[in-house]
Amino acid sequence: MQPTGSLDGDFFSLVHDLLRDQQEAATDERRDHDRRQYTCLQLVASYIPGQPLQPGDFDKRFFDDLSETGFAYFTPHPPETRQVAVALGVAPFTFLTADVVNQALSDGPEGRQYRIGCHFTGRLDG
Repeated sequence: MQPTGSLDGDFFSLVHDLLRDQQEAATDERRDHDRRQYTCLQLVASYIPGQPLQPGDFDKRFFDDLSETGFAYFTPHPPETRQVAVALGVAPFTFLTADVVNQALSDGPEGRQYRIGCHFTGRLDG
């Protein structure tokens, strides 16, 4: 998979499609974009630019929320890299990259886990 370096209209359509059937969560957070609860399993991998990703690099993780600019997910361990790759939707997946912007221990769907907040940075061709 190679980065394309941009987030195109198809990406924004994908996020809107993923959120369409989700319940809108009320929030007091100060964000430029609506972040909606999005509790489902998606595929996440540690990402180092320039290093190819293989299917076995991805792990199933429960997402907590999703917006046009980023997402949050739960994991038993902090990420090994400052960037992650995510396979969104169903096959054929849309592969995106994101910066890890925060992490904190929190109660997740599988008990006490790290909640990792991410900001989208690009799209991977693959």
